[in-house]
Amino acid sequence: MVFLVQPRLVNEPFGDAGLLLNFRFKSRAILFDLGDLAPLPAGTISRIGQVFVSHMHMDHFAGFDRMLRLLLNRTADLQVFGPPGLTDAVEAKLRSYTWNLLDETSGDFSIIAAEWDLRDGLARSRFKARNKFVPETLGVETLASARLFVDPDFHVEAVELDHGIPCLAFAFQESMRVNVHKARLDELGLPVGPWLTEAKHLVRTHADPDTIVTISEHGDMKLGDLLSAKAFVTGPGELHRGESVALARLGRRVGLPLHRGRLPR
Repeated sequence: MVFLVQPRLVNEPFGDAGLLLNFRFKSRAILFDLGDLAPLPAGTISRIGQVFVSHMHMDHFAGFDRMLRLLLNRTADLQVFGPPGLTDAVEAKLRSYTWNLLDETSGDFSIIAAEWDLRDGLARSRFKARNKFVPETLGVETLASARLFVDPDFHVEAVELDHGIPCLAFAFQESMRVNVHKARLDELGLPVGPWLTEAKHLVRTHADPDTIVTISEHGDMKLGDLLSAKAFVTGPGELHRGESVALARLGRRVGLPLHRGRLPR
């Protein structure tokens, strides 16, 4: 079975907090906690689109500066999710630097801070490079659940921990696990290739069976025909606990309990 993401610790278990999830077959990654990022190559950091911060202790947030420096000239936004106080912490980091060289001709990079109020509100603020990172309030989204980020292929859910300050734990949940039945592909005379990534995405998002899948060196097939031929094997999505680094370490140190609920299983 092939999972959607491949997890790795950024640092050794008793070092700064950081858990990287690399997406297989995609130039994409997400990061849980922003401790020391020195072990991560610049190319890896450039693929990170979302960061989930448990709390703003130094060993969970000091890597913000390295990430900012490496992403400053890209155009894709960086989304940062975290507990109450996150927006102020991001603003304080940005205000500590002088941005007189930024203007409307600079790279169109923005940081979106998404601060969860521990109930049903997710307040977003934008810090735009072309505006010298002056904060811009984007509004508050009312959440139906503790799912802070929802993607067609997965979602990230949060729960509050008792750490003396607002502190979050996260769980990354695949919407559906989809794997290729290689023997069946061979029987159908279908090649292995990039088309499989798109086809698996269509399966995860429950696309219309009549959706056309373009197969390199073969032609087009309907998604429904591929499913009927059992070219894909599906199962429950994999659960990755994004808070595991922080929770395991803090739990050993101070007996940290879960507060106001438990992570879904």
